[in-house]
Amino acid sequence: MKIYLDGIFYKGAGIGRYYENLLRELGRRKFYIYTLVPLKYKGDFDNEFNAMSNIKPIFVDYEKFSLKGIFWAHKILNNLKREVDLFCFPHINIPIFFEGQIILTIHDLRPFGVFWDRGFLRTEVVKYLYKSAIKKANYIVAISHSTKDEMLNIFSEINGIDKKIHVIYNSIEDKFINKELLNRNRLIRKRYILYIGSRKKHKNLERLIYAFKDLQTNIRCILVIAGKTEIEKKNFIDRLIQKLNLNELVVLIDNPSDEVLMNLYYYADLFVFPSLYEGFGYPPLEAIALNTAAITSNIPIFREILGIEIACFNPYSIEDMRDKILNVLKNREKRDRLLKIGKKRLVYFSNRKNIPRYINLFHKIIK
Repeated sequence: MKIYLDGIFYKGAGIGRYYENLLRELGRRKFYIYTLVPLKYKGDFDNEFNAMSNIKPIFVDYEKFSLKGIFWAHKILNNLKREVDLFCFPHINIPIFFEGQIILTIHDLRPFGVFWDRGFLRTEVVKYLYKSAIKKANYIVAISHSTKDEMLNIFSEINGIDKKIHVIYNSIEDKFINKELLNRNRLIRKRYILYIGSRKKHKNLERLIYAFKDLQTNIRCILVIAGKTEIEKKNFIDRLIQKLNLNELVVLIDNPSDEVLMNLYYYADLFVFPSLYEGFGYPPLEAIALNTAAITSNIPIFREILGIEIACFNPYSIEDMRDKILNVLKNREKRDRLLKIGKKRLVYFSNRKNIPRYINLFHKIIK
């Protein structure tokens, strides 16, 4: 079977990680894959995938949602119709006038809620692209039941949408499970709480930092914040840390490599993920895969994928967040039990379980 897997989000955070894993796993199963990839990442892509001769990259000198990309992607994909059985898009960037056999993945619906922080015009454009992509797709992969429920609520006017949607959970990459890139030389020597992710509004970092400040009278540790950053969000967090006199107690690591991430996960005392909204959430599962207990906010998606003991605190309450963190840090047995619970959940997020579901979906289209 020959497929197209859109790679314009390669090296992005959540969607980029999803794409890389899906491309690698389908490549290992000998699918012949065409993929569009930004030219600036050619070196990275070649290093990762050159050994797979069945993966055929098409390098383009534009990036996601660019005006240039709107024209050229349509032209390139139309030319591929003669070669390709189906087209897979990890996000909503299906060219507006493109038609084909399409599988679309929806990761979250943040532009339709209160945590979207873009301007009015951009918001309306993104909403239009969501609706256009959903209508074009033969099938839609929702990465959680929470996401599916949101879609059915927001797009209830689209005929037959309930029959289009298939829930397939994201998979944790094998390198986290197998610990193949883990460097056993500890990067952070002090005891620490770990957060990994962006600094966007819905990530709720501000309350986490206030909760950490309140912890200082009860326990000695530092807070490590690592992830991809946007300049304005970075400056806001920097100012808050300075305002609270936490410069010596908070370590900021921008754009860490996977090797650094694994080291941070492995040696952390506790991973904390305080999000107000997510479509899925890789980091707590990656932490658990690397033998670190995690606790998260009790929003619907985390209750779904992690269970109520891990998804345990009210993300709007600094006091509840502080108390739950303190309770786990001071109780080794509690940490061990949470880790054991988390390990049992990992089976739902493995390539062995989820990749065959994609293949079954492919065969629903290519009969």
